Amino acid sequence: MKTLYLVRHAKAVSRSEELPDFSRSLVKKGEKDASSVAKMLKREGVMPDIIISSPANRAIETAHIFAKRLGYPVKAILLRDMVYENGGNPDFIKMIQELPGKYKTAMIVGHDPSMSELAGALLDNDNISLPKTGVFGVTFKGRSWKVVDSGTATFSMAAQPVDKNTKARMDKQLRKEITKLLSTEINEILCVVDEKSAKKMAKQIDATVKDLVQNFVNLRKSYAFKNVDDIHGLFMPEPSAEEPETEPVAECDKKEDELEQQNELKKEAKPKQAKKGVSQQVKARKEAKPTPEKKSAVQPLESDTQQIKEKNEPKKTEENKK
Repeated sequence: MKTLYLVRHAKAVSRSEELPDFSRSLVKKGEKDASSVAKMLKREGVMPDIIISSPANRAIETAHIFAKRLGYPVKAILLRDMVYENGGNPDFIKMIQELPGKYKTAMIVGHDPSMSELAGALLDNDNISLPKTGVFGVTFKGRSWKVVDSGTATFSMAAQPVDKNTKARMDKQLRKEITKLLSTEINEILCVVDEKSAKKMAKQIDATVKDLVQNFVNLRKSYAFKNVDDIHGLFMPEPSAEEPETEPVAECDKKEDELEQQNELKKEAKPKQAKKGVSQQVKARKEAKPTPEKKSAVQPLESDTQQIKEKNEPKKTEENKK
C-alpha cells in the first residue's frame, strides 16, 4: 500500500506589486500553523519517505517546518517547478507514478487550486477544498506508485490548523456524539438486567457519562479527521445556528411494548431455555425484530379436507335414513 499526503502551504504575506509572487514568505501565523499541523501529523504516526515541494518561498518554508517536525532531512526535500506552475492533474499524477517503489509514503507541498484539484481527482470528488496549511491524506492499493490514477485513492485522514473557535466547535460536537453513544449503550445493557432500575438511574448515568466524556475531550490533543463523513468537502463548516445538546433517550423506553409482545410469543412457542449472559441478551435485544405470523407453506388439498370431514362425521345407518 502507498500513502500520499497533499499539503497546501501556510499563510504567507499578501500579494503586492513590489513583491513577486514567487518570493512571498510565511507570516508568523503561518509558521505557527505549520508547526501545529506538523505536530498533529507526528502524533498520528506520519513519517514521509520523500517530500516534494514547490520552489516558491512560502512552500519551501512550509516544507522545512514539516520536515523538521517529522524527522525528515531538510536537505533531502526535492523541488519541482511543475508543482508551482500548476501543470494540471495529469502532470501531477505522472510525477507520482514515476516515484521509486521503495518509497511507501510521499508528501507534496504545493499551492491551491492545484492541491485541492489533485485530491478531488484522486478521490473522484469535486467538493474538496484545502485551507491554508491543510493536509489531505490518501492511500492506494498496490506495491508500485504506477497504480495511482484518477479515482483510485481511498481517504486516509485530513488535518488543518485549529484555532480556539474551531477547537471549541469540534469539542462540542465530539462531546455530544460520544455522550449520546455511551449513554445509549449503558442504558441498553442495564435494561436487559433490570429495566425498572435502569430507568430510575437514567439521569445519574447521563450525568456520569458527561463528566467522563468531558475529561476525555480535555485530554484530547489530535484534531485530525479520520472519517470521510466528518470532512464535509474537506473540513467542518461553520454551524448555521446553535443546536441544543439533547438528552439521549434509552432504547428500553422505545422498545418496551415491542419486546413484551415478542417475549409473550416466545413463551408460547418455545420451551424454557437456559438464561443467556448479559452480553448475549444485549445482542439479542438489538437484533430482535417483530416477526409476522407465518402461514403454513403446505396447504391441504380439497380432497384431503373432504376425506377428513367424512371420517369424523358419524356414519349414517339405514335406520337413520328411515
